[in-house]
Amino acid sequence: GRTLWDDVGEILNVDDVGTAVGLATATGTPGTWTAVTDLETTPDNALARGRPITGLLLASGGWGTQRVQVTAQWGWPAVPDEITQATLIQAARLYRRKDSPEGVTGSAEWGVVRLSRRDPDVWALIEHFVLPGFG
Repeated sequence: GRTLWDDVGEILNVDDVGTAVGLATATGTPGTWTAVTDLETTPDNALARGRPITGLLLASGGWGTQRVQVTAQWGWPAVPDEITQATLIQAARLYRRKDSPEGVTGSAEWGVVRLSRRDPDVWALIEHFVLPGFG
């Protein structure tokens, strides 16, 4: 369920990998692992663009039905600027929360306003980083 075929081979989708240094893969079963060395990372130039590696392409025959062991430094190569900005906005919002008990704030000019659960500015900054999922 974590592989897909490309015109050049089979891609194993992995969680975000922040660097290719120390990246090691093996197939087999516990106790009988065989190292896999002829793979490529995808998307192309991900690390050069500040994005994580999200797939391992194996051109020679595919990953098969064996278990795959991946050792890596997980995460992103660096914190994206959008995430830093969203964090600062959210921190300021949480700090001001003391002035809006139970999510309600107001002024003499605007009246009473209920605050949304999700800050639209924060969501606009981070939504393209959210991986689609299903339950």
